[in-house]
Amino acid sequence: MNDIDYAKIFRIYSKWDVPEDVILHMLRVAELIRKLSLQIFGSDKDVALLIKAALLHDVGKALVNREILNKPGKLTAQEFEEMKRHVEYTVQILVEEKMDQRVITFVEKHHERSNGSGYPKGVKSLSAYDEILAICDIYDAVTSNRPYRPKLNCLEAKQIIEAKKNGFNRETIKQLFTMIGDDSDFYKVGENVS
Repeated sequence: MNDIDYAKIFRIYSKWDVPEDVILHMLRVAELIRKLSLQIFGSDKDVALLIKAALLHDVGKALVNREILNKPGKLTAQEFEEMKRHVEYTVQILVEEKMDQRVITFVEKHHERSNGSGYPKGVKSLSAYDEILAICDIYDAVTSNRPYRPKLNCLEAKQIIEAKKNGFNRETIKQLFTMIGDDSDFYKVGENVS
């Protein structure tokens, strides 16, 4: 993972005024991906690119209205459409920052689902790397406190990820939860650890 320019990534966070909770989420997703993808793939060059994508996948939330980003209740349909644009905003930022196209491609697909139900394009063809980013993103999102709901435990997260509507590869899910175990307090960057 020596080819990840962390200084550049943190400059991007600063330049675009990425909210702290979004940064912490991306750091946690990157750590989950590091552990899971090394377990699955070993240390190939695409793992480093995937970790870099995880470290940047939500930077576009810096351009989403903060009232929408931090809304304590359910988003309206219009607000949700704006929230979904964070993928587009992230791609714009990464293009402007001259990020590797392979990283951008991973980022573009982090809300896509193998069954075509995701966004922004409804893509059905996901690589194993795309799917790992999506699964780790969901896991951290649902097991972290959000303005609109408290964090869920590991079992609840597993049920959400395993839902057939997501169309994720069962073996990848199994490997994630084998790695995590049944620990609903799996260590997280940026949260109190007892």
